[in-house]
Amino acid sequence: MSDIIFKRLFEVRILHGYYLDNWFSDKSGKKGIFQEFGTSALTRAEDQNFILEYKYDILRDLIIEPAPETAQFIRDFRMRWRTTPGGFIAGIEVRKDGAGNATRFFPKYTLPADARWTFLLRARNKHFLSFTNHVQRPSIPAAYYFTNLIPAGESKTFPSLSRHLPLFSSIPNRSWEMGELALSGSQVRAAKLTTANGTEFTQVFDFNNNWHHFAHSFDRKVLPKSFLYRLDPVSNTVNTAQFILKDTNGNQVKEILNTYTTAAPAPLEIPLRFTHQNIPPGASEYERLHPQPIADGWYDLVVRINNAAFETRRVWLRSDLDSFQSLLGLVDISAQADAPLYKLFNNDGSLNANQVSGTDPQRWQGPVFEIRLLGRLSYWQYQLSRPLGSAPAGFEFIGNNNNTIRTLAPHRFTSLRSTLKINVSGTDIFLPTPDPANLKYDFTQKKYYTETFLSTL
Repeated sequence: MSDIIFKRLFEVRILHGYYLDNWFSDKSGKKGIFQEFGTSALTRAEDQNFILEYKYDILRDLIIEPAPETAQFIRDFRMRWRTTPGGFIAGIEVRKDGAGNATRFFPKYTLPADARWTFLLRARNKHFLSFTNHVQRPSIPAAYYFTNLIPAGESKTFPSLSRHLPLFSSIPNRSWEMGELALSGSQVRAAKLTTANGTEFTQVFDFNNNWHHFAHSFDRKVLPKSFLYRLDPVSNTVNTAQFILKDTNGNQVKEILNTYTTAAPAPLEIPLRFTHQNIPPGASEYERLHPQPIADGWYDLVVRINNAAFETRRVWLRSDLDSFQSLLGLVDISAQADAPLYKLFNNDGSLNANQVSGTDPQRWQGPVFEIRLLGRLSYWQYQLSRPLGSAPAGFEFIGNNNNTIRTLAPHRFTSLRSTLKINVSGTDIFLPTPDPANLKYDFTQKKYYTETFLSTL
């Protein structure tokens, strides 16, 4: 009787800085970033493995489950999947070929060449987006799309499933919400407030290290077929708003053109419906009553404001998104990925599995991908029990009573103890970490902030 062998086809880890950053931060000059713990590669791996094994559980905040078509695929091909405290893994039954360093594993059942595994990420914690660096008011309210494929025109750095950040200079005439990330030269920078001005960004990380690849607004591509498009604040007077949906070959599928006047100005949000194609001129009564439906799939959405190109976004339209409550994103792992570190299978059809060093008996492991989330950037505001004579270093007074202070620079939310402190009468006082549930937005200053009351000082 032959042995039944299952091997890990791939693993996806979801690493959130709200929980992971600032552990052992004294060991690194990298602002407590989880991916840079330790003074050497060895101690870094030890520190990270300890935290992920004993201190971390993203399942407190997220529900992870296969999309319906993937659940059926897993059953049909007798695969296995399960969640882990750090994300999820997928396993496949294999047959073994060779021995020692020449060992290879082949799927027991022949998979389709275009096999893919799509998993849903849904919010379990209602405050998850409050402490996650996530754009709350995007122009296109898409869910995140994380994949091991690297589309033309994009680039990635393993193990991150996020595409590289765009250069700020490559996307002109656009507002960036506070906390939104962009590249400026070799630096990863975040908007200090909602702005279209590149000087109002602050340096977050150095581009020359691979740990800067965090999820960002340009990873958001998954849309229902009916949604609200939010006009960008930089578009002052909107006379025309044109939305053209094209297939990936550049063929027009549908056009929506809205015109506005002073008496009937453009709304803040424009409803768009891409369920059916436009009815052509001269259509028959049957064609008018039964317009051609738009199939689920990938499209380019071209937006023109006042007859000028504004933005073009590649989006994945799906008709089933309304059935997925609290959807944050999709993880789409494809057998067609061919980048060496991102592929699941080698050219001979064997699993892209590497030996795990230091294991006895010897173990093999498929690719381990990462989705990296930053803690939200916000200004930390404290209401004091008594006024101060002067604002502490790094703070400014809010209001006229000198008893409310706010940080001059934004800080990342953390579940750990904050290192933020003020000096009062020669004594250092560590301030409490704000509660993300208290997150607010100042529409005048265009900043996110939290307010914490200090009963004693």
